Amino acid sequence: MLRIIGFIIITGLFVASSVWLADSGGNIDINWLGHSFKTSMPMFAAIIICFYMALQIVLLFPLKLIKKIGALPEKVSKAKQQKEIKTEEIEASKKIAKDEGYKDGYNKAI
Repeated sequence: MLRIIGFIIITGLFVASSVWLADSGGNIDINWLGHSFKTSMPMFAAIIICFYMALQIVLLFPLKLIKKIGALPEKVSKAKQQKEIKTEEIEASKKIAKDEGYKDGYNKAI
C-alpha cells in the first residue's frame, strides 16, 4: 500500500515538474572556461536526466555484475549439496523398496 502511494506521489511530482518546465521554460546560458553553452530549460533537464542514466549504467551495472560473479561459487556449492542430498534420498528409497521385496529396488506403486 505504501509503495503504491509513494509511486503515485513520485509520478505526480514528475508530471507536475514536466508541465511546469513546458509552460515556463527559460533559457540557460553557461559560460565555462571561455566557452558559452546556451540551451532551454527543458533541454537542460533532459540532458541532466540522460547524464544521470548514463552514469548509472556505467557505474552500477558493472558493480552488480561483479557482485553476481562473486556469488557464483556459493551458488554452485549449494547446487552440489542439493544434488548430493537428492542422490542420498533416492538411494535410501531404493534400499527401502529392496528391503520390502520389490524387484530392482523400485517401488511398483510409483
